[in-house]
Amino acid sequence: MLLDSEDYGAGVAMWPERFIEDPLVRMAAALVAPSSTRVAVAPPSTAAVIDRCSQLAQGTPDGEAAIAGRGGVPIHVVLSSESSLWAPIESRWIAEFPDETNAALGTVSDEEYAALAAAVDELWSRAPVLARAVLLHVHAIAVFDSPRTVGSCTAFSLPGVVLINRVVLRDPLKLADLLYHEAVHCKYYDIMTVAALLKEGASRRYVAPPWHADKAAEKDRLWVVERALGAFHVYVHYAALDSMTDLGSERWRGSARERAQALAELLATETAFFTREGSEFLAWGLAVLGLEPGHEATGESAKGLRQTAAADGRPTAVRSARDVRLYGLEPLGYFLVRRDRSAALQRLDAASWAMLTRIRWEEQHEPGAAVAVPAGHARAIRALTNAGYLEAV
Repeated sequence: MLLDSEDYGAGVAMWPERFIEDPLVRMAAALVAPSSTRVAVAPPSTAAVIDRCSQLAQGTPDGEAAIAGRGGVPIHVVLSSESSLWAPIESRWIAEFPDETNAALGTVSDEEYAALAAAVDELWSRAPVLARAVLLHVHAIAVFDSPRTVGSCTAFSLPGVVLINRVVLRDPLKLADLLYHEAVHCKYYDIMTVAALLKEGASRRYVAPPWHADKAAEKDRLWVVERALGAFHVYVHYAALDSMTDLGSERWRGSARERAQALAELLATETAFFTREGSEFLAWGLAVLGLEPGHEATGESAKGLRQTAAADGRPTAVRSARDVRLYGLEPLGYFLVRRDRSAALQRLDAASWAMLTRIRWEEQHEPGAAVAVPAGHARAIRALTNAGYLEAV
């Protein structure tokens, strides 16, 4: 569930949404989703779930501390084994990553909690639209100690949980980048939980990303379609982050957009194995990049609509309505928008959502300025203006 920060007051502890967002409750609920059978893990007991809800009703559970963030929904940091999340996170983590048997969850000091809270705040400060789109899929953070170099990880069977290597806590910018990266994965897991993106047989279909052509192992040179689709989702989000801030991973800076385009072209050859939802998902990513399905990579700038307006006819000058709020792909798989606080949440189609999101990104670069939208998007702009989400200038 997605809530405005103003709506998430002190009395919300008794609201059922608080429970639905909780990782332990979601671990149990996820078992009813067909795709959850991919990992053989034991469900939390009914007693454990009821006890967890009782703890949440009384405030922040023992062994945890909440990061309020700016999105309204708190992220719980697992501080010690007193947390009722500790045991289920640890057991499922080992089931998902058997090669991490030398790693273990660790306690979190006050200074380390402060570092995590600062990283969350960094994301909200630098890229608020993107932070809202991904951090609302993160409900808990746990810290682990590992001799391996992995800095962070997530798992499908740990909905809404991000695991961070303790060594990363010393580097604020890297920590913020890894939190963003894992939050994107959590968002993808939420989508996969409620929507079948691929048809049967897709698990035997492979694509070859060009930047892995020199890899020795075949599993690295050839990606199963599901892996490629997940990577496409990550690169789309990093292309968006790259267009707004220098926070993103240096190894992908400047290349995320090109990689997303390359994967889209490869995936377009496998659309026979996509469901309707999967095709819409791919189209949504292309729309965020400012492309259409089947579009050839042109090296078009990721900086936004303003730089492409001249090549696409006479632009229309618009700005978003003052109180419009965007809510990303929330766990039910919808693109949601609210005209103002008093209005009901409405569902948008992928193209309209991408257009409105890109306009908001442009406005963040130049607050108060109108955004020039290419003439080819006139129909979408007219529909968004009629609905009250945009204002003509």
